[in-house]
Amino acid sequence: MASAKSKTATASQLGEVNANVAGLGFEVIGSSPVTVTVEGSSALFKKVFGAGVKGRRVTPSRDSLEHSTPGIVWKFESPPVIPEQLRDYVNDVAFPSFSSAH
Repeated sequence: MASAKSKTATASQLGEVNANVAGLGFEVIGSSPVTVTVEGSSALFKKVFGAGVKGRRVTPSRDSLEHSTPGIVWKFESPPVIPEQLRDYVNDVAFPSFSSAH
């Protein structure tokens, strides 16, 4: 997930970001004036952002409010570098996190 450089992107800016991200090889699976959500292989993330990704399987626990559903939590192995063609629009790159509604 990428967060917009400004508080909200215009429709034109969002179109440019989506086109640039798709041009890098990612599949855009959701976008709004605030975020763009993409899917891609671990190799693609490493190629584009210069940082590998790793996953950790999690299960819900009474003692943990960090994860409310089972699944895999993804993290960058090192800080990602935003590619030149996205720097005017993208402020941050992060994986979605899940939290409990408790």
